[in-house]
Amino acid sequence: MAMTVRPGDDDEQAIARLAARWGVSKHAAILRAVREADERAEEVDILAVSQQGLVRYAGLLERLGTV
Repeated sequence: MAMTVRPGDDDEQAIARLAARWGVSKHAAILRAVREADERAEEVDILAVSQQGLVRYAGLLERLGTV
């Protein structure tokens, strides 16, 4: 699906800086930034679930000697 992005001046400058830093077009910089943000969000979700499991099963893990 095609879409049009209309960034404000500050966002336009940030996109231009990323594109220059990464040596890619502004279009490619936007796509890369979105993918990287999505990957980080997924990692945070995984860490949150892991932490919940550690809290939920802390007693069991302690009895098993893994903590």
